[in-house]
Amino acid sequence: MSSFTTNNRPLVSIIIPVYNREKLAPEAVESALNQSYPNIQVIVVDDASTDRTYEKLQSFVPSIILIRQPRNRGQSAARNRGLSISKGHYVLFLDSDDVLLPGAVEILWKALSPLERDDPSWGVAYGKRITCDKLLNPLKTRHKRFYSGHILDRVLGEHFIHTGTYLVRKTGMDEIGGFRENLAVKEDLLVYLFLAAKYKFCFVDQPIVKYRRHPDNRARDNIDSILEQGTSHLDYFFASYTPTNRQQKKLKSQAYAAEYLHIGKTAWRAGLPQAYLHQWKALCALRKRFFIHPKYLFRAVVCKFKGRS
Repeated sequence: MSSFTTNNRPLVSIIIPVYNREKLAPEAVESALNQSYPNIQVIVVDDASTDRTYEKLQSFVPSIILIRQPRNRGQSAARNRGLSISKGHYVLFLDSDDVLLPGAVEILWKALSPLERDDPSWGVAYGKRITCDKLLNPLKTRHKRFYSGHILDRVLGEHFIHTGTYLVRKTGMDEIGGFRENLAVKEDLLVYLFLAAKYKFCFVDQPIVKYRRHPDNRARDNIDSILEQGTSHLDYFFASYTPTNRQQKKLKSQAYAAEYLHIGKTAWRAGLPQAYLHQWKALCALRKRFFIHPKYLFRAVVCKFKGRS
């Protein structure tokens, strides 16, 4: 496989981390192999699956590069392993339970390529995802707004980019150091923040991937991971990025407040009073109105009472 075909289209590496997805992963791999774009490298990293995932994926070799991790290290480590051996000028990360639409790579490349030829500050193209049930039937979702250009301010306040929807220059991923392997949640958001601090994003108003919503893919519902990690993803980002204007400083505060609120809600639903109080106090330090907000103040009083009993 070469970096360029006869029509001079650069190689695109599609990287798929997989763990215990013997029923769904083959469909994801097929969707990567069936792209209309003619120069594709598909890398599948099995993260030490304990079911028959690896055996089923072997049927795709040699059309794919199949790697098996000796021990389970998480999807970020699997993505980084795939990234380390990828030869593409661009990379696209696909989750093993999702399905790329046939023209996905073609659409993103055609949008990004002419922009970056004239201005290398363009580094990412992204589109929409179709949220589906486990049988890939589309579900109704809330309308989102999307943006192009310098979008860091937007990414700090809104979550509108998702895995499987974006194409990025491999050099860009190398520059930011790939995915943080010690993060259990929000590792993808951290990548978007780092990339948005360096590059302009091009939004393509077309669906790119079918996102399958099912019980096994709710990593963000892992309460222990959410509480243990806290705001680490934001800490990582702001340790290396200093807000350059008043608006970004305000957005930094808003981003932390939103995380404290989210983590606090998670702790409340899990019946963890001390964890809720900790997040509520951090939230109030940034947003004093929550100190007198009826709902959250009531929850704090209840948690203090439970803590004494």
